[in-house]
Amino acid sequence: MAKPTSVLGEFRKWGLDREDLPVLLLIPMAEVAWADGQADEKEVDAIIDRHAPDSGSKVSPDTFTLTEAARAFLYSRFVYVKPDPALTAKAIGLLAMWLDEMEEADADRVRHLIVEMCFEVAERSGGFLGLFGRIGADEARVLRNLFARLHVAIDSMRE
Repeated sequence: MAKPTSVLGEFRKWGLDREDLPVLLLIPMAEVAWADGQADEKEVDAIIDRHAPDSGSKVSPDTFTLTEAARAFLYSRFVYVKPDPALTAKAIGLLAMWLDEMEEADADRVRHLIVEMCFEVAERSGGFLGLFGRIGADEARVLRNLFARLHVAIDSMRE
């Protein structure tokens, strides 16, 4: 198991700090949004819906408050531009390490939330032109790969 400082140490190299850790939970959504080579408006909206602009906003328990630094990091490197695969792999690796550092029940709850959020994005892509199924083949491939990297049981995937 990784030491808690190992995740923060790497995270700080990006100019982010402990309070910015929730941004890692949104990066899988961006990876799914870009699965077919472009992130469309509905997919980006799914990401936007999962975070509040500031700590003064009323949010649901599954909505994250992001600092300005975390929002800038997320949007400039993962949402508004096609993410660099090496940066994405590093971010997903840090997320996996962070999950490994959590108590098992907490990690399971967070994994469930990640699955839910990723499916929100995938379902908004609507398959091929929204006609053939709710999740396209590209999104399904990214979901399987992502869940394997985060140690999510495949039976967590909704079909």
